[in-house]
Amino acid sequence: KEELKGTELKGQDLRFSVFEKCSLKGIVFEGCNLEGSRFFGSRFEGCRFYGCCLTGADFSECAFENVSFEGAELTGAVFPAERA
Repeated sequence: KEELKGTELKGQDLRFSVFEKCSLKGIVFEGCNLEGSRFFGSRFEGCRFYGCCLTGADFSECAFENVSFEGAELTGAVFPAERA
């Protein structure tokens, strides 16, 4: 339940991290390993996940605005269902 803003993380091993109900703004993750991480109920604004491993990451009930997953590995990642 934290607010994190404006930082850059490169090549970090963040496997199985928990960011539940957080607000992440302007965070750049580059080449990070976020395998199995939980972001349940978090809000992302202006974040980038360049070339990150997000295998099995849980983004359930998250909100996204201007977020990029360019080059990220998303196998088994869970995202919120699109609303009609």
